[in-house]
Parts: sequence; C-alpha cells; structure tokens
Amino acid sequence: MTNKFKRYSLLLFAALTGLVVGYLRPEVSQSLLSVIGIIVGIGYFLLSKRDDPAESTQNKKPDSDSQIDWYLLLQMLLYFIVGAAIGVTIVYIVILY
Repeated sequence: MTNKFKRYSLLLFAALTGLVVGYLRPEVSQSLLSVIGIIVGIGYFLLSKRDDPAESTQNKKPDSDSQIDWYLLLQMLLYFIVGAAIGVTIVYIVILY
C-alpha cells in the first residue's frame, strides 16, 4: 500500500466514524462538533504559524514526520466533523419529514 492510499483510507475511516456517530447519537455529536472544530482551527493556526513565511520555497527544508502526523490528525478530526454533521442532518431530515 502506498502512503497516499493509507492517508486516504484513514481520512475515509474518520469520515465514516463521524457519520455513524452523528447518525446514532445526534445530540452528543452536535455538542462535540463545536469543541472539535475549535481544536482543529487552533491546531491549523498554530501549525501554519510554525512554518516560516520568510524562507524561500527553494531553500525550504522538507517537512518533518511529526508535522505531517499532526496535519493528518487534524485532517482526520476535520473529516470526522464533516461526517458527523452529515449524519446529524440525515437524522433530522428523517424526523422532519
């Protein structure tokens, strides 16, 4: 398996987990969405500030493995949020109609 395939499979797993949690527990997942969203937003902000914008792209050092892991974790949380929001929306549409 390639690295790209592993990454996409982890993101798909996070989205499907969010979808199931949002569908089965809509009240709990709604309260989690804002907290996780704030964590993801602050994480992206801090990781983007860690990159030096003054450094040219030619002289830029390759990203460290730990930074890539943090980005993947934050992306997984973001996909979880999207999946949970879709799951909650499905539940409320079924209840509404």
